[in-house]
This record gives sequence, structure tokens and C-alpha cells, in this order.
Amino acid sequence: GTPLSAFSNPVAMESLCAIVAANSVACGPEEISHLVMDWIVPSFDSLPPFAVVAVTMHLAIECLGKGAPAGTAKELRKLSQDVLGKVLAPILADAVRESDAEG
Repeated sequence: GTPLSAFSNPVAMESLCAIVAANSVACGPEEISHLVMDWIVPSFDSLPPFAVVAVTMHLAIECLGKGAPAGTAKELRKLSQDVLGKVLAPILADAVRESDAEG
């Protein structure tokens, strides 16, 4: 059916996540840290997993660009354990549990 709002539409959510990530990277390493530590990590369990993964993916893509500000790679290395351990690993573990429960 038709999505009830832009937030329930995966394409719209992915586009929003891309904008949030691009804006964060364009503003520099401090904003990347702010996005990860003040938004993604604390709220990953209350947001749809798709949105968390999408913004994380877009953050990585934006940081790979040659136009990323100085200090971006260093900031990503510093944040990688929080993103992988506190955010992506639990989402993947939940997905595996749900898959095993269905099978």
C-alpha cells in the first residue's frame, strides 16, 4: 500500500539519511562525532534498524570521498568501535535471531 508518511517510506528515509550523513561530513570531524555519539549510538534501539544502517552506510560513503574535510579518517577510526560494537553488531545479532526463529 501507500506509505502513511515519509518516515514509513524506506526510499524517503534512505534519502533523509543520506542528507544527514552528507551534512555531517561536510561540517567536519566534530559533527561526525556528534552524529555518531549523540544521535546514532544512543538511539539505535529506538529507531528503525533500516534508518540506523542507512545513515551509517551513507556516513561511510561520504567519508570515503576525496572532498571529506581534514581529520575525517582519524575521527572515523576513533568512532569505529562504537559504531561496530554498539550499533551494527546488535542489529545484525537481532536479524540472525529473527531469521533463526522463522526457519
